[in-house]
Amino acid sequence: MKSASLYQALMDYMPYHVLHIDSLVHRSSWKGRTLRENHIQVMLMLFHRGSSTPKHLSRSLGIQKGSLSHVLHWLRQENLVEKYDVQEDERSYNVRLTAQGRDFVFGHHQKCAQSLEQLLNSMSSKERLRVMQGWETLQHYLERKEPIK
Repeated sequence: MKSASLYQALMDYMPYHVLHIDSLVHRSSWKGRTLRENHIQVMLMLFHRGSSTPKHLSRSLGIQKGSLSHVLHWLRQENLVEKYDVQEDERSYNVRLTAQGRDFVFGHHQKCAQSLEQLLNSMSSKERLRVMQGWETLQHYLERKEPIK
């Protein structure tokens, strides 16, 4: 596929992704309060990585350091993440999900799966299979490019 047609296909798809897919993944609530996208992104990254430095989270998620500090502070107050010192460097620390944070992410994943299933139910089984194969192909490529763990 030529890069211009690939780019056009992506640009044609993106509004639908933002409207239908992104909203499934990056919207949720905790104790009756709506979580911001940054809260969910941080928890999802920690769920898949295990732990991370704030610097790595900031770089990989594109969140400004000041905004990330507020997000991490709120998540710690809610007992969704915890910080712990890095033994090799007294000035650094890592963050990881607490058991409560992992439970939140598990529940979030279940809600996302149900919502995605509802969204895709209007497709034929052949169309759904093509979508899933496309996602798997892209995932395998991205894993080779930069593994999460």
